Amino acid sequence: MIEPTLQTLSEPLLNQSGLNSNELSSKSSTSIEATISIGVNVSNDQTKSKNITFILIYSILIFAGRSTWNQSVFAAFIFLLKDSDPKYVGLLNGIMGASQLLISFPSGIFADKYRRDSVLKIASGVGIVASASTIIASIKLSFTGLAISLALWGIYWGISKPTISALFADSMKDGERSRYFTQRMIAQFCGSTAGPIVSLVMFSIIGDDWNVRECAIIMCVGNCLCIPAALLLCLLSDDNCMSESSDEGEESATESVAILDRIFTDAINDVSDRPEATESSSESINSRDTDSNEVVREDFDTYRASNRFWSIPETKVMPALVAAADFMSALASGLSSPYLPIFLLSNLELKPSQVQIIYIISTASLAIGSKVAHHGGKKLGRLLFTLISKWIGVSLMVAMIISYQSNISQTVVCALFILRMVFINSCAALTKSVLMDAVPKNERAKWSSLESVNVFNWSGSAALGGILVSMDGIIFNFFATAAFQLVATLPLAVLIFRDQTRNRDR
Repeated sequence: MIEPTLQTLSEPLLNQSGLNSNELSSKSSTSIEATISIGVNVSNDQTKSKNITFILIYSILIFAGRSTWNQSVFAAFIFLLKDSDPKYVGLLNGIMGASQLLISFPSGIFADKYRRDSVLKIASGVGIVASASTIIASIKLSFTGLAISLALWGIYWGISKPTISALFADSMKDGERSRYFTQRMIAQFCGSTAGPIVSLVMFSIIGDDWNVRECAIIMCVGNCLCIPAALLLCLLSDDNCMSESSDEGEESATESVAILDRIFTDAINDVSDRPEATESSSESINSRDTDSNEVVREDFDTYRASNRFWSIPETKVMPALVAAADFMSALASGLSSPYLPIFLLSNLELKPSQVQIIYIISTASLAIGSKVAHHGGKKLGRLLFTLISKWIGVSLMVAMIISYQSNISQTVVCALFILRMVFINSCAALTKSVLMDAVPKNERAKWSSLESVNVFNWSGSAALGGILVSMDGIIFNFFATAAFQLVATLPLAVLIFRDQTRNRDR
């Protein structure tokens, strides 16, 4: 049977047809290899796009600013502002997620149809306004103002994230996305490390206590840091992307049906039109040609008949299941992520400086973990490594809860907290690179806009997480998170099991 597998998205990326050449005539096999290699043999003298450098710098700056005000301080600020009621933290996150969801799909479609740099200039303006409004609301201690500001931030992320991801993918050749997406993830983690460092310095200057005034000051500083990052978006350009001929010729795995159709048609026509055929041997050649035609057509008919998986077109199976895994993972993470800082300050009774140190170590470890995940994905396969990593992360979450309930030392609980965060989040670049490799260029912004749905899930489930916390406490919320995160790995397990089963059947 002729069918693409997970091997088509293993390292090096998309440089294999995933076909069993023994099932084809030698001519059709040669055609397949020639066709698939078109998109990956880009000229070696092509320099790296400026967009890649700018986006890596942007990732450091925006996440440095965001992590300063939104990683741990924002949840504490709202928690203290609203009389220690955690449900308001989920409510504001829900507002941001809803606005991001509403704007992300229209902006993704617009970015695919028109110039992506024009969309990013709009995002730049929205980001500056969002930063300014958050600063004003923080100074005035206005909950309503913060709600409006979070809605603006949702619009900013809804416009910028899918467009930047698509432009980033367009700015590199096939086979490089796993490496560059990992570099981008490391840049984000480095920025996220800088945020807690800034907060740590600020708390040491203004006082190491949890109160509304100190949190408001750090909220303002963090939003000031976001403004240069928003301005940097104006430097990105569609003109710095890879050439159209390069990307149009790459023949990604999602276009395998169309590729095979052309390959088999060319092979059949070639068999029929061989110039070496002479009149004296025409009868025997025609006989051989008929046999070759039957073999080729039989293989192709078998492939097309099996070209669906659970009613999903074969070319969409990979991106659909990977996106589903990310979707469910975001839903699970949203249940507890906004309440992790509250767990540290309320349950473990840690000081602001101690919480910032934990986040510094966590984000620095994530940068290292992402690099390890990149190499591990090359050895085991990106999806298999992601699956194993997430299973370990779920186990560490349960171990952290049990350790806390057993009154084990804070050091052990905090160590499990950090390790759990690393294993759950370090493989994000792997699934993102798989998704971008598996979809054609003219659909990347739309698929990237699914990130906004994930953020809405994260934000919407944060509101649900607040209800769970109000009902039975943070620990109950954490158990629910671990269960949902385990369920979120099922689409990846299905893909891996499907591929291994097919390989055995061959």
